[in-house]
Amino acid sequence: MAGAVAHAEDTIDAPQPRAPGSQSGPERIQSKRILKIFPAYGVMQNPSAPFRSLTSHDKFVLFLHGAADPYNLLVAGTNAGIEQAADIFPGYGQGAAGYGKRFGASLADQASNSLFKNFVFPVLLHEDPRYFRKDQGTFMQRFGYSVSRVFVTRRDSGSRALNSSGILGSVASSGLANTYYPTSDRGAGATFTRVGIAFGTDAALNVISEFGPDFALKVFPRKRSKP
Repeated sequence: MAGAVAHAEDTIDAPQPRAPGSQSGPERIQSKRILKIFPAYGVMQNPSAPFRSLTSHDKFVLFLHGAADPYNLLVAGTNAGIEQAADIFPGYGQGAAGYGKRFGASLADQASNSLFKNFVFPVLLHEDPRYFRKDQGTFMQRFGYSVSRVFVTRRDSGSRALNSSGILGSVASSGLANTYYPTSDRGAGATFTRVGIAFGTDAALNVISEFGPDFALKVFPRKRSKP
């Protein structure tokens, strides 16, 4: 894996200043879904496209998209069902009330995750929260690149940097969960267990973002326009 990551360095496009009067946000925040399921608001599909930084407003819009997407309801409902069946977070109890608490906690996790990782820390640290696909190289090079983006990101200037926003965002979101998780699932140990899970989840989503569009083209081939 180390070798794969070592060969997976991304090529940073020279940052280009925004032209006076140019539009903000829409052309830099994607709206398509990957495999028609996963939201791709923060996934930049074309690695060769000129780099355009996000404003604080753009990052706030990215947070709103990430927090309000209907996909979150599906994730929260599935998580709550699995957790209730396995009696995870027993302090929530069982029955409709227990399911509702687990469902609400999952929605809160997703909202706080988007808040901290897409808006708060990226604005404070001047980092770009988007995922820039590599879209070239061997499978292992692209896989290594996607996993490494958990810890590597771009600054607003376009230069490569430690993904402090993602790391601190995972810590902050996991820490905030102590305010609404059952008492037995709070504390430093539980918090950093959630941080580790968050890192793994982010890595998995990056892999989906990297390879999902390629797989989608095979499963859902584009119709050729008639001459």
